[in-house]
Amino acid sequence: MLNVRYRNILSLCVILLFTLFVLLQTTKLDYFNSQIMPIVICSILTVLSVIAIIMEIRKIKLCAGRSDEQSISLSQSLLYLLPLPALCALVWVTGFYGGIFLFVSAYNRMAGGSWKEALAVGAIMSVLIWLIFSVALQVDLTSGLILEHFNN
Repeated sequence: MLNVRYRNILSLCVILLFTLFVLLQTTKLDYFNSQIMPIVICSILTVLSVIAIIMEIRKIKLCAGRSDEQSISLSQSLLYLLPLPALCALVWVTGFYGGIFLFVSAYNRMAGGSWKEALAVGAIMSVLIWLIFSVALQVDLTSGLILEHFNN
């Protein structure tokens, strides 16, 4: 059984590793071709993740004698990490807009929302992402394997 604090540390370490991987991949881009923003975001996320890990470790040391915290199994802890690779897989297969739509809709439905609410929120998020990136910033996001297959 894992303590909630250990689950938090495990989750933060996975986020930190993912962020460092994205930061490494970002360095392969051209300097003015969308490299600055991902480096800034990944740097901020790296610093915040390290600070959060340090705070969780300090809480473990402060609460070492107490046993009133909720414990969960390792498999339950890993379920908390599942949405991140699921989102990446959805974006890779269906494209950014389709992946965001499916992910937000499924997440909202699993959180207790109705089907109408889940689909509406997913559609709104996809439209907002499209407005921000395609219209305002004029950045093309990945179209995914499905659209690439049909375009070729």
